[in-house]
Amino acid sequence: MDNLIVKKNKQKIPMKIFTIGIILFYLIPYAAPKILPNDAGLIFFITSLLIFNSLYSVLSCFSAINMGILKWIMPLCIGIFFIPSIFLFYNESAWIYPIIYVVLGYISVLISSVIKKQKFLM
Repeated sequence: MDNLIVKKNKQKIPMKIFTIGIILFYLIPYAAPKILPNDAGLIFFITSLLIFNSLYSVLSCFSAINMGILKWIMPLCIGIFFIPSIFLFYNESAWIYPIIYVVLGYISVLISSVIKKQKFLM
């Protein structure tokens, strides 16, 4: 019974990860300038782009450690998932960010794989 619960929770992880991605990539850039006054919205918008989205890429790929082949596809999906928001909220200078998110994601997958391997060796 416990094994079935763990298996169902593992299947829900990608949906949770992409739901958080929708919030970070689309909802925050849309809502922040409208909700926060003047420059505070712009500052939060840029902070979201630089810090929150980068942390999302790293943490979501790190949490994909037990997802088999999906852990290697996840960083690429995150980068592709960000591309439509470039057309909606940013300009052409934001094309570097999907590349950064993919690279950060693959670094995170590599680090989590090493940690998992070390954990099994101990």
